[in-house]
Amino acid sequence: MTAVLEPLIPARGGADSENVVGARTLVAVQAVNISRLSTHPVPTVPGTLIVVAGQGPKDSNGAGKSSFIAAITALLGDEQWRFASGARAVAELLFNAELAAQGENHWASAAHGYIVGVFDYADEAQSENGGAEADAGGGAGASADADGDGGEGGETAVTVWLRVNVDAPHLEIRWREGVYLAAAPSEADRVALADRMWAQLPRSAGRRDLVAKDLSRVLYGGRCAACRSCRRRCGARSPPTCCRSRSTRSPPNGSSARSRR
Repeated sequence: MTAVLEPLIPARGGADSENVVGARTLVAVQAVNISRLSTHPVPTVPGTLIVVAGQGPKDSNGAGKSSFIAAITALLGDEQWRFASGARAVAELLFNAELAAQGENHWASAAHGYIVGVFDYADEAQSENGGAEADAGGGAGASADADGDGGEGGETAVTVWLRVNVDAPHLEIRWREGVYLAAAPSEADRVALADRMWAQLPRSAGRRDLVAKDLSRVLYGGRCAACRSCRRRCGARSPPTCCRSRSTRSPPNGSSARSRR
């Protein structure tokens, strides 16, 4: 899998596209101007338990662990983001200079950023079946390699770009066949390159882009590919979940136990 700097063959689609990702699974993530996260692409291994750890300014707090997980759930269509209502909360993932201020360093808050995901088939059999389904359903079926040549022997990956904006629309969607990540020597170079690469991507719905309310249908055929059970970022309140409940106080039979005063 190779990141490329030039545009690849555009994925077939438009406003009526559906299930672009298909049977593919997430194999890499890149965050740009999201929380304090590095812009380096992060590979993921399908079918494994992935533990997210990090070092913050003083300890593990403030490293961006929750923001990284939250960004992935937004990419995968977790309905807790309320896509049908515009997913305004996704903008909270953008880099916030006030929250990140440390010492004498002063940074500007990000007005926009990107959550980029590379999706590919877990095995060759899935690739063959997925390609046939895409051809029949009008999704992203043809592939492209690093030289921009599609066809047999080409890559089967699809790269999805979500642009996160402070102002509405808070989420815009574009995609490309093949691996399409911002690869540059430094953080600043990758941020600048991401803006140029976004500009080179074709609009997903003709003269406009598909937005939050279209995400689940267009990318995943209406299904939810993830479920978040952690806070979306430090300081933001969220409803209780199984992960946050005091399960150690529950008796073996599963009924709830009341603590004595």
